[in-house]
Amino acid sequence: TPSSGGGVNNVEIKNITSSANSSDFGDLLNSRHSGAGVSDSVRGIVAGGRDGSGVSVDMIQYHVIPVQGESAIDFGNLISARWAMSAAGDGTRAIFHGGGGSDPAHMTATTQCQKITTQTLGNATAVGSISTAKMMTFGGSNGTRGILAGGTSNGSPTSTMSRIDYYTMATFTSGEAAEFGSLSTSFSHGTGTNSGGSVSNTSRFLFMMGGFAPSGGQSKSDECVYINIATTGHASDFGENDQRMTYLAGFNNATRGGWGGGYANNYIDNMKYFTIDTLGNATGFGDLSMQWGKQAACSGAAS
Repeated sequence: TPSSGGGVNNVEIKNITSSANSSDFGDLLNSRHSGAGVSDSVRGIVAGGRDGSGVSVDMIQYHVIPVQGESAIDFGNLISARWAMSAAGDGTRAIFHGGGGSDPAHMTATTQCQKITTQTLGNATAVGSISTAKMMTFGGSNGTRGILAGGTSNGSPTSTMSRIDYYTMATFTSGEAAEFGSLSTSFSHGTGTNSGGSVSNTSRFLFMMGGFAPSGGQSKSDECVYINIATTGHASDFGENDQRMTYLAGFNNATRGGWGGGYANNYIDNMKYFTIDTLGNATGFGDLSMQWGKQAACSGAAS
């Protein structure tokens, strides 16, 4: 979503090791926002979302990451139209978590998870489920475990959740994701969060900012917290952004976890990063070509 409102079909590319601005990469097959992004380092995939008229869609499409300047290619379809899902990938498969539906308000969340094999075109199939029907969650993987956290049950920023779930990527064919811990002991607002960014390497998973529900209203966060993926437990403080925001998209290589766009008092064009293995605050490293929020992001080969 650009600062002017509805979804767009723009795709931009950013070198994570550089402080340069992003540049044009190509186009999606249609305009959308709030899709779920995931990659196997060769294909960059976006699934679901809402189109320019606000209707939830079931299309999955992809770009070949090393090939710049082309339009996306049709991959297949989700089991049903979904938006505001999160995703986890292990280099072979991608799993999409929950999301809002195609009901008139588009706010009926689900516990369903869906899987694709990233190098095999086709439709998504059902796998296991998450503990609670929710949307706008954080998601990611270290290649072995899939992680999802936070979210909201009905799209409202005043009903955020704090639970962190996990599952084994290769065997999550049925059953329910297990409880990992909670965000609530680390976020100072003492509740859950939604619509933020997330990144991971093989050891750490970072949850970056997002919206939350203080008493009697809603607000935005400037906090980043993390978990050590191989264990279980509550999230710990990592650092802060220089402004409170939500609706951002996370991306990473093996060293840096970055985010772009988002919404503070307006949609923004900033990009910032954290060094995943070093606690500390965010550092600026370039801008997007326009003010964006509710976008999807994914990364190529880690370096």
